[in-house]
Amino acid sequence: MFNYNIFLKLLSNRNKKYPVSFIKNEIANRLLKRLEFININPQSIFVDGYIDDEYLSVLKSRFPDSMISSDENRSHDLIISNTIIHLTENIADKLEQYYEMLNHDGVLLFSTFGDRSFGTLNKAFQTIDNLPHTNGMIDAKTWGGMLQSSTYKSPAIESDLITLTYENTSTLFNDL
Repeated sequence: MFNYNIFLKLLSNRNKKYPVSFIKNEIANRLLKRLEFININPQSIFVDGYIDDEYLSVLKSRFPDSMISSDENRSHDLIISNTIIHLTENIADKLEQYYEMLNHDGVLLFSTFGDRSFGTLNKAFQTIDNLPHTNGMIDAKTWGGMLQSSTYKSPAIESDLITLTYENTSTLFNDL
């Protein structure tokens, strides 16, 4: 459950703790929590997308014997892609690239914004004009279809709805 008072407190400490993005940090931490339900002991972890020192620290404490790498030219047991895949020009190609980087029983764990992302922001912009002001995001059903038709063995999709309230638009846009 989202606690607005905690959010405001964290936001006020943002330059110390979340220098880049509160929302991406929240998504990254939720993604790491999914690892609690996956039985894996990776020797090599590839991290793509959003990452900070705190995130790396949590990952290293969870898998102390693992090598965490950004080397796309080697095989990995675990690939974590944080809020970056939706920015890829060809998502199917990126999924295939990740698959090629995985060891035999490797796991890809990724996060992305969904089709309901920025809904309130889009409604606000519609009062101004009918032009698109945010990226169109892929819905979970389409992601599932892409993954089912790919070479991944047993894909699973999970969705979280995170609602945040910002003081003003500049804080929102800085966070995004």
